[in-house]
Amino acid sequence: MNSLDSWLAATIGNPARRAAVRACVDSLDDFRAVELVDLEETIGLARWPVISRRRFVEAWKRLCAERAPVVAAATTTSRDASTQTDASPPAA
Repeated sequence: MNSLDSWLAATIGNPARRAAVRACVDSLDDFRAVELVDLEETIGLARWPVISRRRFVEAWKRLCAERAPVVAAATTTSRDASTQTDASPPAA
């Protein structure tokens, strides 16, 4: 079982619902890249039982947070790099 399937199995108890969600994504990165509003629309979260929906959303938030420090570090590095120039000061 790959990490996506393991995460889905731990997060979604209903096998039919889990299979429907699995059909919408290729990897955990798909979940990390999507905004909640798009996720709700894509997998039909509004039709889920309230407790199952809350459990899934909390797990999704944790999944996204695992990746956040890496993204923040990359963003900081890119921003820092954009303020630097490769040009040397003119020779006197």
